[in-house]
Amino acid sequence: MSIICCACTHFEDIQINKPRDKKLAVFSIIYPSDSVFVSVNPVSIIGMSDNKTLFSNDSVVVKISNLKTNSSCLLTLKDSIRNIYAISQQKFPVTKGETYQLTVSAPGFQEVSAQTQVPPAALEPDTIPVPTPYYNNSYGGYMYSLTGRWSSPGNDRFGYKILVLDYGSYYTTTTFISGSDVTQSNNDYTFKYEGHFHSVRGGSKLADSKLDVFLITTDSVFKSFYQANDVFLNIHDYITDGFGLAVLSGFKGIIPPFSNIDNGFGVFGSCVFSQKKTITVNHPQ
Repeated sequence: MSIICCACTHFEDIQINKPRDKKLAVFSIIYPSDSVFVSVNPVSIIGMSDNKTLFSNDSVVVKISNLKTNSSCLLTLKDSIRNIYAISQQKFPVTKGETYQLTVSAPGFQEVSAQTQVPPAALEPDTIPVPTPYYNNSYGGYMYSLTGRWSSPGNDRFGYKILVLDYGSYYTTTTFISGSDVTQSNNDYTFKYEGHFHSVRGGSKLADSKLDVFLITTDSVFKSFYQANDVFLNIHDYITDGFGLAVLSGFKGIIPPFSNIDNGFGVFGSCVFSQKKTITVNHPQ
């Protein structure tokens, strides 16, 4: 049996010798200034995490290496429920432009590996104007349309995602702009974010809306992955170490159509963040 996985022009022919041939599914997106997180799960039924194929977390060896400095470190178990392993930036820094290799081994499974080259620089978006609120009859309140643009150098190696953190009074909404909310003309991109105002805790008054906006530059691996998978939905609070865990939670053990993991399944990619742009939209009084 052969499964063909494709994204863009990448094709991977993965041979499955038996109906329950065991493989490791590994997922990790690394970027500077934050911890490295790696999700490791056993898989024997394609498209599902197999609870009957369990392994001891202590028996899993997860190693990340910097191929430029020839340095490597072992990751430690952070979350035994989701099988997530981690190492801090203080112990193993991720540097722009450098190439990293991830290897994972577990008893009864073939060792898996993958490489990613972190983008050398983060693309910066143009100035984002403060939007003017408008009354939406269908919504029954004031809304606003945040718009912005950026220009790429025309290098197909990289992908781009807009991340908007909308700070409400109860929680932070994390949104990755995609689909029809992003338009492209040659190397010029525009994006749109439709926002509304949140109630102040304990009352009916609506607070001003504070937004943090980032432009994320991704490597070719991450680009192919998000083109094939819309995992950027309803990701929760963005805090230190939060983005990596949030993306991992979107994986949920499901094998994506795109994979760059040798002898296994999953994704090992990288990205870099632009400078934070903070926008405050005042609610009409």
